[in-house]
Amino acid sequence: MAFGGGDGWDGFLKERMSVASTLWDAGIESEYLYKSKANIRKQFDAAEKAGCPLAVILGKEEYPAGKIRIKTLGTGENDDGELIELKDLVTAVNEKLEALKVDGVDDITRLLSGLKE
Repeated sequence: MAFGGGDGWDGFLKERMSVASTLWDAGIESEYLYKSKANIRKQFDAAEKAGCPLAVILGKEEYPAGKIRIKTLGTGENDDGELIELKDLVTAVNEKLEALKVDGVDDITRLLSGLKE
């Protein structure tokens, strides 16, 4: 997700593509909206509909400084997420995904195993 606006704002499409590619290369499923200047609310709505557990947010001032935010979705909390160094993205996402597991199992696997019974 990209967040910003005003003069010179281009929506960080190339940057969002790069972040998604980095996550894909690390074996982490990810997606992004393909619109060049996607509305932040629409980005959050799409992520929630898709069942994404995390949002990676590229801020207009933060991303050029080598920082990125990771926000846990579906908690009902209204926070900005955790600000991390871009170089730590894969490690931080993996840690957050692992923390969301219950007894070492993610929600989807737990739901699917319940269908087998």
